[in-house]
Parts: sequence; structure tokens; C-alpha cells
Amino acid sequence: MDAPVQYLEELRGDLGLYPTWLPGDPLELGAFGTLVRGRFVADGRLADLGIEVVPVHHAQPQPVKKQRGMKFRASSQTEAKLSAIDAELGIEIEAAREHAWAFAARGMTKIEIQNIHEVRRLVLEARKAGTWQREWLLVSELRRVDHLTVLVARSKLAKGKIRARGTIAEPLDILLHQEASYELSTDDVFTVPGARNATPLYGLRKLRGFLDPQLRAIRGGGSPEPKPTPDVASDELALEIANDEPLFG
Repeated sequence: MDAPVQYLEELRGDLGLYPTWLPGDPLELGAFGTLVRGRFVADGRLADLGIEVVPVHHAQPQPVKKQRGMKFRASSQTEAKLSAIDAELGIEIEAAREHAWAFAARGMTKIEIQNIHEVRRLVLEARKAGTWQREWLLVSELRRVDHLTVLVARSKLAKGKIRARGTIAEPLDILLHQEASYELSTDDVFTVPGARNATPLYGLRKLRGFLDPQLRAIRGGGSPEPKPTPDVASDELALEIANDEPLFG
């Protein structure tokens, strides 16, 4: 598993949302499509099918900080023992494993489909009419942030120092600083340093039922070939949250 794959899989496992590998990837609430090599590729929008999406916004003031396999420590041991750390002295970072990563975002807003029940009804009608494909995934949630930092190291050789003005409460908070400077000792680190107004996370839904529409009866010995099981009745399907779709086929 290479660095991008491990970062995407592990962060999704931590947050229950799909990360964007490139935070500038275009994502739109109500878009539908499939996952291709870890990225969502849109085939269309609900508006193309005459389905209106009513968005609702929820501010989430608490920052989100996640990391796997990266060490962050204050350059001064004295600073590390104080309640506030001088960010100008720098925070040292080091990859404790291959494919280590860190993710930090602040100013997050959750944007989701408010009229999801009406959308489900109309998507079911589109399914009956043959204009909705069973493999399509629907972007039903977005997370937009004012500030985003992502570090992904491909090897254990990655290390360096991050500096900023002012003080921080703990070393990992350096990633939330708006004007931090990065001094990395290797080019083997993918960095998104302080991106603004980014959309790093999204949620998906998919039409699912008690039985998968493509399930078929198993042929028994000597018995005639069974007829294909018909598609699940539309009223048995639901636009369920789909946070376990394969990122890489």
C-alpha cells in the first residue's frame, strides 16, 4: 500500500468520510458518479434529472486534527513543559513509519442535503425509469474548511521543522497556524500547507436494499437453470450512507 492509498484509507476509517487526495478537486453537493483510483468522478448532477437539492449548513467550530505515524515535538524541552509553546522556536516533525501522515483543519462547515427524503423518492423514480444506474454514488455531504494542512510522508526519512508566530497549546496545533513555514529535509513528503477554503472531505450515499439487485440463485445439481432473481422492488431500496465503498478497484 503506497502513501496516498494508506492516507485515504486510514483517514476515512478515522472520520467516516472520504478524503480528497487533492483538496482542489471539484466536488458538488448532489453530484453522482463513481470512485476511480481514489477520486470521485461525477457522471452528472441531480439537477440534470430535474431533482432539486436543498442544502443546509452547520458550522463546526472545533478543529479536526488526525495523524498516524508522525511525531511532533517542541524544539525546546523547556517549552514542551509549559502551557503555551513558542511556535517561533519551531516544532520538529519526524516520520516514525513509512506512509506517515497528518491532517489538520479548522473553520469547518458541514453541508448536507436537507430534503434527503424527497431526493430518495425522486431517485427511486429515476431508477424505475432507467435513468439512474445502480452503481452510482451520490455526494450527500461536504465538509468545507477555512484552513487545511496535510502532510504525507512516503518514507521514514522524512523530518523537518515548522515555524510560526505566536504560541500554540500543543505541537500538532502548528498545522493549524495560518502562516506557518515548513523546513523539510526531504522531497519525499506530499504537502498541502495551509490551503484556504478547501473541501477535503465528503460523504456518499447509494441505493441499497436487503438483497443486492444482482444476486442470483445458485444452480443445484441436476435441477434446471434458475431464472434470474428480479431487481429489488424500489420501495425496498434506501439511499443509505455508503462509507465503505472500495476506493481503489
